[in-house]
Amino acid sequence: MHVEIFGQTRVVMSHGTVDGSGLGGVKPRQILEILAVSAGSPVSKEVLADLLWAGCPPRSWTGTLESYVCLLRRHLGTTGSACRGIVTVPQGYLLDLSSVDVDLTTFRALARRAEADRHPATCLPLVEEALSLAHGDLLGDEMQAGWADDQRETLRRELVGLHGLAASCGLALEQPDLAVRHARAALRRDPLAEGVWRTLMRALAAAGRRAEALRAYAEVRERLAEELGTDPSPETTNLYLDLLRSDGAVPAHGAAEAREEVRLLMRLLRDAVLAVPDRDVGDLEVADRDAGWWQVAVRLAAAS
Repeated sequence: MHVEIFGQTRVVMSHGTVDGSGLGGVKPRQILEILAVSAGSPVSKEVLADLLWAGCPPRSWTGTLESYVCLLRRHLGTTGSACRGIVTVPQGYLLDLSSVDVDLTTFRALARRAEADRHPATCLPLVEEALSLAHGDLLGDEMQAGWADDQRETLRRELVGLHGLAASCGLALEQPDLAVRHARAALRRDPLAEGVWRTLMRALAAAGRRAEALRAYAEVRERLAEELGTDPSPETTNLYLDLLRSDGAVPAHGAAEAREEVRLLMRLLRDAVLAVPDRDVGDLEVADRDAGWWQVAVRLAAAS
């Protein structure tokens, strides 16, 4: 039996597929989902009741819960001696992973293997296989349930980590476009993941898109200031300075890209000067020459 809880809940069995509406009702479906996210660990009846009734179970909840479990088993065709999916344990139930596989459990197993591997050539395929399972909203039938929101938040953090890992692998394998794609996917889920911003900056620079890499620094700096009231870390700032000081070629996309890079360099430099006490924009040219960035801007401007 295969249980899918990414997107709409459904169960694939030898005799066919049952979607969430065919599991005996909302509560039986939710029981299956709660057991599915528990990855084979027992869930007590008290915990099930608390989740099913949002902390306010009815007075006769024990009998009602047990009747829901019976109904669920009947719809899954696992009653009697054939009951190997939902197992009764002392004071609760569990999903028997020796006879049932869950897409979320498979996703997490692949993620653990990838994180333990860390060799880009073998790690990246594991990450991409895991990500291929994460389609649609987790527990898509339960968009109003608080317990499902908690699961989705946990998954969001896991996806940020996996996309960030894939981006690092892509960079190590000299596939900057792939690295950019995964880094941006991670940042859509967590715009404050500063380490991923650094990976994005490196990937953009490796792809010959230095203006975009500098723009990424400007964006993370603005986000950190607005949402956390902090500046980028020294590691991020040093990466930015390395990009400014680099003797990279004129952007391959031509004059328009070169002009955009000049404008961005000057804006970032102006902001940096204004951030220093007792300095004004009149210090801009001196600071620019001292840092070795003026020549970069002049070279790009001449090329445009």
